[in-house]
Amino acid sequence: MSDAVSGCIRAIKGLAPPRAGAVTIEETDAAIAEAAATRSGTRAGVMGRVWIGSALLVLGAAAACSPQTPLQPASQPTPAQTDQSQRPALKVVGLADNGATVTLEPGQLLRIELEGTPTAGYAWQLLPLPDRARLVSQTSRPSNPEGRAAGMVGGNDWSVFTVDSTSPTRVTIELVYGRPWELQAGAAPERRFRIDTVMAVN
Repeated sequence: MSDAVSGCIRAIKGLAPPRAGAVTIEETDAAIAEAAATRSGTRAGVMGRVWIGSALLVLGAAAACSPQTPLQPASQPTPAQTDQSQRPALKVVGLADNGATVTLEPGQLLRIELEGTPTAGYAWQLLPLPDRARLVSQTSRPSNPEGRAAGMVGGNDWSVFTVDSTSPTRVTIELVYGRPWELQAGAAPERRFRIDTVMAVN
């Protein structure tokens, strides 16, 4: 048997040694697997970059389309608020100050608090004020709010008059106490209250 035929038989049986420079089947398989892995990694990297870029575009579009809340300027106090904050504290007087003269600071309001029995028809009434004064508010509150809330009938109330009388000259404020219909008919009041105000000179 010739050498060529013997080499073929050994190659078929796996006994033939590889020739120098020849690539074996194992090396070919390894090269194919490495190439496939490289292509897979390259494709994954490309897809990852494409996905990140798409996500950034979506986020940018959402930010551009979302409504922006405009910055609100700091609230400024209204003239009324500024005026109230700059006013001195109220000057409060009551029946014990009847006939007295009180001194008011510029812009200071006078509050008169007098107790009566409106449930029996008796109430305090403010007489017409001079042009140099004006009535700011008139309110009332029960002397015994707990009893009134519990359903107690009758009882006294406080009549509260807030007056602006900051005039350079003396201002006289008067109130009378009685039943309104009797006072209108000319009856004498049960009580009288008078107070004079002057403005402080700084």
